[in-house]
Amino acid sequence: MKTGHATAFLLLLLVYFGCSQPAGPGEVAREFFGHLQHGQPERARELLSRDTRDELDHHFGGKRIIGFVIDDVRISEDGNSASAAWSTEIEPFGPGDNNEGGRLELGRDENDHWLITGFGN
Repeated sequence: MKTGHATAFLLLLLVYFGCSQPAGPGEVAREFFGHLQHGQPERARELLSRDTRDELDHHFGGKRIIGFVIDDVRISEDGNSASAAWSTEIEPFGPGDNNEGGRLELGRDENDHWLITGFGN
């Protein structure tokens, strides 16, 4: 009988972890900037939609992020799109180049995972 309980418990664990929800839009935004902060632009690029990947270098190429904040995450009523406010502190390259910010646009891919689909203001 003990074996039956252990098997049932293992099945419950598999179902729970196998069906867990993908990371939310705020977590994806934090992961994206975390990769950039730690010098991992290719890992950050994986969190961008195909249409947005070319924008990475335009927005962040050559800049060293030393801190970031993600807040004001808003998910649309239908749950398929979201936005998040972001601000970064970057290693200064010149006057006015220390802080940047705006809104990230996010959407779900075919596997229901959140991806960054745009860099808005």
